[in-house]
Amino acid sequence: MFFIAFYHLLYICIYIILYICFISYSKLHYTLYRTLYFTLHYKLHSIIYCTLYIVYCKIFDKQHILYYNIKDTTYLLLYGGENLKTVTIGTLKGGTGKSSTLFNLAGLIAEQHKILLIDCDPQTNLSLNCGVDITAKGIKTVKNIFDDDATAQEVIFKNPIKELVNIDIIPSSITLTATELQIVSRAGRENILYNFILDNQAILNEYAYILIDTSPSMGIVNQNAFFVADSVILVSDVSINGIQGAELFIELWGNARKYLRKTDNVKALVLNNFDKRIKLSGELMDYCKENESIKNIVLENVIPASVQVKNTEIEHKPINLIHKNAAIHKAYKDVAQELQKRGVL
Repeated sequence: MFFIAFYHLLYICIYIILYICFISYSKLHYTLYRTLYFTLHYKLHSIIYCTLYIVYCKIFDKQHILYYNIKDTTYLLLYGGENLKTVTIGTLKGGTGKSSTLFNLAGLIAEQHKILLIDCDPQTNLSLNCGVDITAKGIKTVKNIFDDDATAQEVIFKNPIKELVNIDIIPSSITLTATELQIVSRAGRENILYNFILDNQAILNEYAYILIDTSPSMGIVNQNAFFVADSVILVSDVSINGIQGAELFIELWGNARKYLRKTDNVKALVLNNFDKRIKLSGELMDYCKENESIKNIVLENVIPASVQVKNTEIEHKPINLIHKNAAIHKAYKDVAQELQKRGVL
């Protein structure tokens, strides 16, 4: 018992010395303050990781790397290596089934994990799929995060799907398009959603996943969603335009993320509305597997075309609740399992 107490005291002293030495860096100062707080209140043994990580950042002049990994560092402290996963779904072509794909994957994940959905699409399809009345008086949405710095408690809509208690959502607003113009000149505009997650960790640490839906664009709101993501999943339908939209996304986000000091987080490409009876489906799959920019991210499993997916929008319930024995349910399940095996989920 004495040895353990001495062990923890030693590393706390080392940490405080490092804290004092690096106090001149404002961003690092804040990071160390938060890290020390969570260390003292949660898991003392994880200070070893933080100490080594901070020394590395100082030696190699990587303060910006430490700053942009505050979230990961904090969750390593809280959970001893288990990390909240933030996944954003995107595309640069409309009509690919992006929102329905996210909605049904969320239903499967929610069978075992608690998740928070964030709808950053002004079309509000994900919110509507969950049965949220976006016209309700006084409802808070993702727009309030960007416009008013709203807290998580203010904007989270609890348990919209009664059969899935593990799903909460921050709904979207059709007026979100106006937010783009309002924040375009705002300092640190690409970090608004990132800072929201950082500042609300006390509430958000109950979730295993944050899943974010976006519109088919590379606007500022969407860049927030892509920047905060550990993984970005692209969705394409079986069309040349859909695949080209995925390729264009990779190029545009690749250029943007370099300025944001963000590593490549585009991890998967899901083919949706796949119909093996159509010759083009097979040809596009072959093209994806040979194309240098997407061959490493395209999934082996596909989501077939099915009218049952439309039922999920009408019933406001994901596929695992209303078509559990259908082939489309197995297809979504196979996609989810492959995403997990690849480390995307």
